[in-house]
Amino acid sequence: MKQYKIIITFLISLFVFSTYISAQYENSNFGIAFNYSYTTSSKLFLFPNAQDPILRNQNIEMDGVNSYGVDIRYRISEPLIVGLSAEYLKNTKNHGEFSVGGFIIPIDDGFELIPVELTLYYVVPFSTEKFKFYMGGGAGIYFGRHIRNFSDVSVSDIGSETAYGIQVATGMDYIANEFISLRAEMR
Repeated sequence: MKQYKIIITFLISLFVFSTYISAQYENSNFGIAFNYSYTTSSKLFLFPNAQDPILRNQNIEMDGVNSYGVDIRYRISEPLIVGLSAEYLKNTKNHGEFSVGGFIIPIDDGFELIPVELTLYYVVPFSTEKFKFYMGGGAGIYFGRHIRNFSDVSVSDIGSETAYGIQVATGMDYIANEFISLRAEMR
């Protein structure tokens, strides 16, 4: 029930602020974007800080990751935009079955990750009315947890740590109309 209240509050807020929201920064200083991403191939390194190269290179392939996000941007001057983005991604993979005392137990292993990033964007001078090219950089905080399920039993995650980092981005917005744009971005 709490989740529905959050969604309803978000939709009402979006409706109230919709007069201030614009896909482009010509008519408004404020923009909001809802994102969907599909990652075709990725690797999760299990021990990235290990001294032993064999341990450090151990990874799990996590292909086909779906993620959803929101990106809020505010223009602080003509070429500078500050953005706050959050994303949610979750991926589990079945790692086969485990036999315990004659019982076969399926094992699911994966992760859940919520990156929150603050970015300063610079709109490059050769941008046009329809195509806005930008580059930027910033800092992020990354919340995550390991997921492991043995049949119907979930293992509690004791070792989750919050990670911090820096990031760079480059991208382009194609402005379709006053309220809709198409964004391509690499981080």
